[in-house]
Amino acid sequence: MGKYITFDEVCGILHYKPSYLYKLMHERRIPYFKPTGGKALFLESEIEEFIQRSRKSADYELDEKANTIFQQMTLKSKNSYSKNGTSKDQSTKGPKSHQARFPESVAGKVA
Repeated sequence: MGKYITFDEVCGILHYKPSYLYKLMHERRIPYFKPTGGKALFLESEIEEFIQRSRKSADYELDEKANTIFQQMTLKSKNSYSKNGTSKDQSTKGPKSHQARFPESVAGKVA
């Protein structure tokens, strides 16, 4: 079990005003415990995770991630086409003959 820290300690760690921390608690955006309706307690490890989730990526990291996704999509797109240029999983747009659209009794009359 981890170490519990108090409301005031969390305010100090996060550099938040008490009113803002209360707001986060009310909106359930930060995990906390309130045993028997008493004072709020926080797990130190969960506060560290809260900080990590708030990380903003640098532009170069976003560029690298976007390029990776684009390359994966391009590769997947290339692999999904057969030699004749049609998609392997693409069904034809419509039936090949009128027989596929009509029952046998009607198909003979239409042709």
